[in-house]
Amino acid sequence: MALFFSAAPAEEKTNHVIRAGDSLEAIAKRHGTTVELLKKSNGIAVPSRIRQGDIVRVLTGRFRIEVRRSRMELVVYLNDRFFKRYTVGIGRGRPNAAG
Repeated sequence: MALFFSAAPAEEKTNHVIRAGDSLEAIAKRHGTTVELLKKSNGIAVPSRIRQGDIVRVLTGRFRIEVRRSRMELVVYLNDRFFKRYTVGIGRGRPNAAG
């Protein structure tokens, strides 16, 4: 995770130089990612403060998740390589209205 959110180069990241008229929404759409991920991975609190010439790191890889109920975990893959694992709780199902 630290490498992912750092300025260190990685094959799954590319740098985008802000051009006149760019917005995080347009950059996210162009690269198939989300504004929230761009904000978090670049430490951007106020998107309107990006300026022409600024460099924004963009994740170019694709995420995939897998839920393993028997192990009560959710595993995140980036470009089909392990990225992160979370322990999850699987609650009892709610009874349906029909009874």
